[in-house]
Amino acid sequence: MARYLHTMYRITDPARSRVFYEALGFEFRRELPIVRDGELEATNYFFGAPDQEEELELTFNHDGRTYEMGTAYGHIALAVDDLDAALAQLKEQGIEPEREPYRVREGGSRLCFVRDPDGWRTAANRAKRPQDALDIKLGAGRVGAWKGSPDAEREEPGNHHESLS
Repeated sequence: MARYLHTMYRITDPARSRVFYEALGFEFRRELPIVRDGELEATNYFFGAPDQEEELELTFNHDGRTYEMGTAYGHIALAVDDLDAALAQLKEQGIEPEREPYRVREGGSRLCFVRDPDGWRTAANRAKRPQDALDIKLGAGRVGAWKGSPDAEREEPGNHHESLS
């Protein structure tokens, strides 16, 4: 029988990505350097929601390449206990929603989207059950001048080759 393990995104700034995903309530679990022929090719960084096995894998390739989003990708979704409070906490860390929360259908849950430093979308939805809610973290660090758009002006990135642990 198959079991879901993880979703992988390619990233360009591991430190900023860690700040973003920890602000969303993910915990940093481990990093895995990918070495081929004695050269560090990539580093995989694994994050997960507390008390859940499934993970988000962020891959940083050390060769400086850039990526295009494509048009098939949608988003990942997180459940939060209080959407308005979660958005207020994210705003304090420089993370703004794409637009104000809305409902996809009449009577449906309110939701909104935020983007990580590389433009990957994450939906925040109100949890149907309190035990499903992910805690938005305050004080995990600031994402910086970035306001959720991959096209917005960004602060100068730090050293991409530093370990996140």
